[in-house]
Amino acid sequence: MTPVEKRIPEFPPLLAAVSRLDAGPAPNPDYANHPLYGEAFPKPGFRVRLRALTRLIPWIVFVAAKACVFGDRIPPVPGQDTGIPGGIAARAGVALRHLPFLSSGVFSQLRRSARALAANESALSQRLREDGIAAGFLPQTQLQALEDATRRPLAELHERLHSRSHPQFEERQKWLDPALYADLYGLVQSVLEDCGALDAASAYLGRKAAVVRALVQMNDARDAKSPGYDGGPATTRGMHLDTTYGIVKCLIYLSEVGPAQGPFCYVLGSHRLKLRNFEGLVRRAVDRAGLCRMDAGTRRLFSALPAVLRKKGSFGGDLLPGSGLAEQLLHAEYRWTSRDGNFAVFDTVGIHRGATVLEGYRLALFAIVG
Repeated sequence: MTPVEKRIPEFPPLLAAVSRLDAGPAPNPDYANHPLYGEAFPKPGFRVRLRALTRLIPWIVFVAAKACVFGDRIPPVPGQDTGIPGGIAARAGVALRHLPFLSSGVFSQLRRSARALAANESALSQRLREDGIAAGFLPQTQLQALEDATRRPLAELHERLHSRSHPQFEERQKWLDPALYADLYGLVQSVLEDCGALDAASAYLGRKAAVVRALVQMNDARDAKSPGYDGGPATTRGMHLDTTYGIVKCLIYLSEVGPAQGPFCYVLGSHRLKLRNFEGLVRRAVDRAGLCRMDAGTRRLFSALPAVLRKKGSFGGDLLPGSGLAEQLLHAEYRWTSRDGNFAVFDTVGIHRGATVLEGYRLALFAIVG
């Protein structure tokens, strides 16, 4: 056993009583008979159905095209430290302006995909394969180096959030431009290599994995004061599937995270759910199109979609509290605090969420590995 493997803890004893999901279909509420959807609106007419399809279909095409060119596995476009805002036209415009850069990323991924990698299993990769998430501890020196290196982007993020009473989820994140933060990207790559996370990701993905994107995220107690706060952990609000393609994520806590600081939550075994390619594409397109929002107008449009298209990536808020499906997911949910480790690697296709911060704050660094 290597020194890295010795630092990887077993999950705490309390998880012995927590179930793991068996492989089966991905969760999908019965929207036709749901009190907020099918039961809340009259039978949709032709115009409403057409509006719903017109809004969704372009995003299905966009998501399919992005998957074909390894869009989740190539570095971010330079200068887009908050992601690419706007709709499909704005994204297409950015892609055209940076076509040589994006083409280089696509060809790089084609070369890496052509070279199969023999699995080099470790304790971390075995845990990742079994549960969909694996946690461990970084040495304090490396953690301190990451805290120092992220001080500037976190300060910029804090300044952005300072004047907002109820920040949106996207506002709590800052994507890191590799051109501006080259040293930080190099540090993250080195730290994840040393702790075994990149080897575990490589074994899991079947190819040599590397850090392709990174972001910092800041959450605080304003989460619990927001209009959408659900009142506690007994509901499934916030549970979602990323439905990204060919990546895993590494998460590093940059602050102490206990139960009240909004720990990252993962439904163990949910990475094995049978999420077919078309279904994953639809779920992601629905979220991209904004059809996952909970206002009455959006819910009516979503209800007007054909049944095969009524699927969300962000489905947690639609599960009825106390239902069998909600209880099953909550019983298999692992709430990862600092006592279990300060870094984790996880499959984004599994069901996960960030819990609401009730006290203090949570600072985190995410690295997309592909």
